[in-house]
Formats: sequence, structure tokens, C-alpha cells
Amino acid sequence: MGKSDKASYITAWQKQAVKLEDAVTDADMSLPVHGCPDWSLADLVHHVADVYTFVMQQAGSAEPVAHEPISTDGEPLAVLARNEHALAQTFHRLQLDDPAWNPWPAPKTVRSWLTRVQNDTAIHAWDAQRAVDRPEPIDTVVAVDGVTEFLGALLPVSWRSDGHSGGTGVVRFVAEDVGKHWRLRIRGSLVALLDENSGGEDDTASVSGTASDLLLALWGRLPYDELQLSGDTQLARHVRNTGLFGLQ
Repeated sequence: MGKSDKASYITAWQKQAVKLEDAVTDADMSLPVHGCPDWSLADLVHHVADVYTFVMQQAGSAEPVAHEPISTDGEPLAVLARNEHALAQTFHRLQLDDPAWNPWPAPKTVRSWLTRVQNDTAIHAWDAQRAVDRPEPIDTVVAVDGVTEFLGALLPVSWRSDGHSGGTGVVRFVAEDVGKHWRLRIRGSLVALLDENSGGEDDTASVSGTASDLLLALWGRLPYDELQLSGDTQLARHVRNTGLFGLQ
């Protein structure tokens, strides 16, 4: 949403990286991260740096590659800055539609990895802000991208792997601040993001809030009680992260 060229994608991601860096600069790196149990701020920063390493390895390959984790030696922010710079160089060498494998039902292109790294960084920037008691809403454009990616690409795979087998219906998610909505069809072990204007099936439940709050709730950072729910609320509450591919 709101991005049409590679430079715009890279800038949007790096803006989230700046938010993360600003939150942890001069902070106590032993502070706990509420959204990631057993993690400290240092662990969070190393995790993001490690994600950047993996994306560097995968974004240039049409086939899956074996991840080689980074060393955690060194000051966390320095490791993050080094890996962010290297990943930016990787993206600058590639084109948005170059082939790049990913494990989700998303286009197998560099564009998908730019979206993924933006959204992952945004969530963890918020985690860091919360750890230092300075949480801010996620940028609306980024949050809309994040909800779309979560419901359309990440959730369908994790839903099956998590063993969901009950519940049928359509859950509508409404970002009231931008007038955007998503309709998620649930049929036992299968979920699918419907076309925005699709008809033929009535909504079973509705979840409303700002785009930022929707994204944070889907990733388990905010309780659903902070959103407006109607209809089959039990079905709606099942739609959230439970460990997507080890993603926190």
C-alpha cells in the first residue's frame, strides 16, 4: 500500500528500523520484552539482526536456502546496524520482481521479502518501545500492509500446522481509521483471505479497531478485548499468531 518502486519499499522498511534503534539506544538491554517471552532487549535486537541475515541469504535465491545464524558476539546495536546496511545493499542489487523463494502463499519475489522485513521490524520496534514504556501506534500504511500479509500469506500456513480443525465462518476485520476491511473465511483447517468486495457469504464475526491495533492484536501484542468484537467472538479470537514459523 502506498509503494510503487524499490526505493519506496526500502525507505519504508528502514523507517521501522530507525524506530527500533531509537527505542533501544541508551536503554537497559536486559529489560524484558513482553511480546516475546524469555527475551531481553538484547535478544530482540539480535533476533532482528538474524532475520536480516536470513533475508539476505534467501532474497537472492529462487530456491530455499539453509539459514546460517549470525554470531551474537558484539554490541547488539552495532550488529543490527551492520546487518541492516548489508541487507539494504542486497535489496539495492535486486529488482522487486526478481524470483525469491518464500514458504507462504505469496508471490515468490523480492517484493514479498521487502514487505516481510518491513512488517517484522515494525512489530519488533513496537516491542522495544513497549519495553522502555514508550509504545507508539504502528504507522498506518505499514499496519495495513501487515494485516494484509498476516491474513493472506502467513496465517493460512500456520493455521494448518497449528492443527485448527473446528469453526466455520467469515470474520471481517475493519480498520476504522482508514476505512479498510478484510474478510477471512474459516472452514475447519483451512483459512483464506477473500477479495475485498466478495459477496455470497455473510459475516460470522467482526473485529474493529485502528489498523495498528488490529495488527498488534493479530500478533498477540494487544488483547482482543481492546478491540470491538461482534458476532461469533470465539471464532474471531482464534485468529492470532501462535508461533508462525518460529516468528515472534
